[in-house]
Amino acid sequence: MEKIPEIRELTYHDLNVLLDAYRNLQPEDAPLPPRPEVERMWREILADPRLSYLGAFDGPRLLSTCNAVVVPNLTRGGRPYSVIENVWTAPDRRREGLGSALLRAMLDRCWGENCYKVMLLSGNHRDGAHEFYERLGFDTHAKQGFVIRN
Repeated sequence: MEKIPEIRELTYHDLNVLLDAYRNLQPEDAPLPPRPEVERMWREILADPRLSYLGAFDGPRLLSTCNAVVVPNLTRGGRPYSVIENVWTAPDRRREGLGSALLRAMLDRCWGENCYKVMLLSGNHRDGAHEFYERLGFDTHAKQGFVIRN
């Protein structure tokens, strides 16, 4: 019987495995600043109650991760909304339900914060990911996303 991965909030000591996952997620990404600055940023992220970083772990190995921000809001009766980003599952562990379990846990956190909606963006060419998100209940037709980069 296969061990069920532990889903938990990432800690300061998970920085290296998270950065390894992100290198896999975005291999063409710009290099990070020097390590002391990255560690300062990670401490700042962990101290912010509006930010949540979850991971599915098998022992020390990070198998899947995502993060979310809860944004205060002055519409919708003052209820916040949330944005999920950086959804990743180890290539050799995809299609095992890890990403689904992880995103459901993150959605539970967002609903627990009284968010009226949760959003995420996905690249236009990622049809398999889009089907995955739709199976979890995300509606591809509810809104149109726009991105501008600097």
